[in-house]
Amino acid sequence: MGEDQAIEHQEEKRPIWDANANAHTSTVTAMAVSPDSKWVASGSDDATIILWDVRQAAPARTWAARDDTIWSLAFSPDSTQLASGGS
Repeated sequence: MGEDQAIEHQEEKRPIWDANANAHTSTVTAMAVSPDSKWVASGSDDATIILWDVRQAAPARTWAARDDTIWSLAFSPDSTQLASGGS
């Protein structure tokens, strides 16, 4: 295939992390990606956990944590549950 016959493929690039889109107000201290790659969870020392929808590149849900800082996040193997740990 010659250069003039090459088909150029360019993927759409969208940021998953938009700091201005109802995001954390402080330092992100934990992150996890779901096994099905549909979700990213982030935790912060602002005592919030945000579930990000990868396809929409936007927050899907936010929780106020009982702890001050979220130090760890983990998804269940089937991506339906999210566990958090903090101090």
